[in-house]
Amino acid sequence: MALVTTQLSERAVPDAITAPRVERAMRHLADALVRLGRPHGAWVALAGLNPHAGEGGLFGDEEPRVLAPALARVASDPAFASGRLRAAGIVPAETAFRRAAEGSLDGVVAMMHDQATIASKLLDWGQAVNVTWGLPFVRTSVDHGVAYDAAARGLGDPEGMIAAARMACALVPEAVGP
Repeated sequence: MALVTTQLSERAVPDAITAPRVERAMRHLADALVRLGRPHGAWVALAGLNPHAGEGGLFGDEEPRVLAPALARVASDPAFASGRLRAAGIVPAETAFRRAAEGSLDGVVAMMHDQATIASKLLDWGQAVNVTWGLPFVRTSVDHGVAYDAAARGLGDPEGMIAAARMACALVPEAVGP
């Protein structure tokens, strides 16, 4: 999954969702899926911001006003235009993450932090990895935060860090061999 915004208050999120940010997140996710060797024709969904992806304007206008034009522009990008990736459109968030968990979606672009990380942590606690895309180097980290409370009680679990290291190796295979 990729996020359009970072950790913001929910009140600030709608104003932070812009077409360039949506396009950037879609491109980053496309690049990640291609680099990780997802099969040709992988499906990517854009999670709507509003309940039921706005329900035709009943719950907000971000979907038709911002998300739809961004999705249309990304459709001409090489990964999508070639058919390597396919856009599943704007999908209600709960549907997008359910479909991803079932395997019918290969990627989801979420609008905000909790929209994505709640699903991620429920589906893959301890193995989910945060990748900061768009940097000139690979940067991965555990997805669950620093866990100072667990460390203070001697309950630290290395699995998240191991998963982050494995993801970094997968993103730069030429640096670590086959």
